[in-house]
Amino acid sequence: MLESSLRPTDFTQKILVVEDDPSVQEHLRKLFSSKGYTVQVVGRVDEAVHLLSVEHFPLIVTCLRLPDGNGTEILDIVQQKNLRSAVLV
Repeated sequence: MLESSLRPTDFTQKILVVEDDPSVQEHLRKLFSSKGYTVQVVGRVDEAVHLLSVEHFPLIVTCLRLPDGNGTEILDIVQQKNLRSAVLV
């Protein structure tokens, strides 16, 4: 259902994917890119935090378990910094 309903105008075309599994990273990159999104992929919480400090991502898709933390930490950071981002864990 997610695949068929995605349109770039929904989230201004930028998605941050936080996922440590290379095969899942590649699948999500291909999926979102094929729908016209610009996709940035990182594999750790600290990398995501750095990117969020220098760039805005209207949508963040994150894995729950990551090598240096978990996806809920990213949600907490988005809330603490009042970032206008939707987070899908």
